[in-house]
Amino acid sequence: MKIIFKIFFCFFILFGNNAYSQKFSVDNINKEISPSWTDTIYSKGTDSKALILFMPGGGGQPGSRDNFVNTLNFLTNKTKFSSGNYDLVVFISPKDLSENVSEYAWQNRNQSEHLMRIESVINFYKEKTKLPIILMGHSYGGISVQAFVKYIKENNKLNLLSGVIMSEAYNRAYDNLISINIPIIFVQHEQGKCVSTSHFWAKSEFGRLEKTNKAPMAFISIKTGDAQLGRHPCSFGYHMYAGADEEFIGNLDMELNKIKFK
Repeated sequence: MKIIFKIFFCFFILFGNNAYSQKFSVDNINKEISPSWTDTIYSKGTDSKALILFMPGGGGQPGSRDNFVNTLNFLTNKTKFSSGNYDLVVFISPKDLSENVSEYAWQNRNQSEHLMRIESVINFYKEKTKLPIILMGHSYGGISVQAFVKYIKENNKLNLLSGVIMSEAYNRAYDNLISINIPIIFVQHEQGKCVSTSHFWAKSEFGRLEKTNKAPMAFISIKTGDAQLGRHPCSFGYHMYAGADEEFIGNLDMELNKIKFK
């Protein structure tokens, strides 16, 4: 059965480091889900070879308390430290995925409704752009990534993804990445103080996954930045790569450009 995706609205808005971004509402493949659409923000790259679908941490919506999404938008522009080779889509959860309680975040991001929303957005942008899709999760967003990978493995749909990026991901968010045989990039700050997203844990899990994954893998350690002392270490500072924009984007762009995404 052919699924038809409708764009409920589309308009140009000013958005960070991309001159204009477009907002699309994407129909869900399951019409019983309420609301029946998922909002996304799309920024087109200068010379795109792949599309990065970003799953925010916290409650699942990009927040005003940090500049992280604006930083990611550098990937869409050609600068002294980025190639502009990537489209960027920001996934906006219509429901709070429980920002401050890790147990609820785990449960909510593993729910079938959330996973079908991700699948709907991926299908829409695959059709729209014809680009390979890289799923990126930051912090609790890493839970969404591992849950979606499990979902597509169980439903024989691994071909929906061409790559995975785990950025400062929640410590428990790695098990389902074993033997997926698609490119995986880890990004972690060496000095991060958020106990639930430790550099040590990520490095250990990377080593374990490296033994089973036949596709390219890379681990990026961020060294610079601003700790933003006095603010929550899991919401600000090193965890959000504050003050390390060029190092973060430059290294991520470099590793992405080494991979031939299909």
